[in-house]
Amino acid sequence: MSREVVFVDGVRTAFGTFGKTLRNILGEELAGMAIKGLVQRSKIIEKGGVVDGVFMGSAIGPSTAINGARWPVLASGLPESTVASYIEMQCGSAIDSINHAAWKILAGQADIMIAGGYESYSQAPCRFPMNTEPFKMIPPLPIAYSLSPTRDPATMNMGLTAEALQKMYNISRAAQDEFSYRSQQRTKKAIESGFCARDIMPVTVPQGKKNPPLEFKVDEFPRAETTM
Repeated sequence: MSREVVFVDGVRTAFGTFGKTLRNILGEELAGMAIKGLVQRSKIIEKGGVVDGVFMGSAIGPSTAINGARWPVLASGLPESTVASYIEMQCGSAIDSINHAAWKILAGQADIMIAGGYESYSQAPCRFPMNTEPFKMIPPLPIAYSLSPTRDPATMNMGLTAEALQKMYNISRAAQDEFSYRSQQRTKKAIESGFCARDIMPVTVPQGKKNPPLEFKVDEFPRAETTM
């Protein structure tokens, strides 16, 4: 029997900026908050539903979790019986998480799935090799990340890919600036009109012992002051 996959609801936390409001919060924590908010808003549990599993993805990887999906599941309050799988596909991680969730439903292995992604560049992990001989005067160097064992142009990062596309399609700097400006102004309008507010789950950010916590619920990353 063929099955149909539908999106029931979706939420997110507000976008932060590197080193600013969300700098002390793990990406896994943000994902857990979003999952918890989604479950509460959709009333899945209250209506007798069971979340069969969770797929989560990211490009830079979880900050502390071994399984970058399991940690958010437990932080969200879902039962320990909820299976969770972490997917890393660089820029396509979250989209592929949704694909995997849909495939499970289509295969009859699940009825209700949660899928998405998260990133925290402020909490990006720095890894060191375990094979450095001890007691040397020279400290170990962090492992340099790489997309490929070779320098094949097909494995360029997105920054270099963008430059290659600019040359391929002869996109002028003026056209790029106009596109960027238009995007910033549309984002500003969407935020000010409340268009984005429905999808955002507020994040409570501690501000120290002497100050009350901050409710972070408006995208910090956009640059509304951008001019041409």
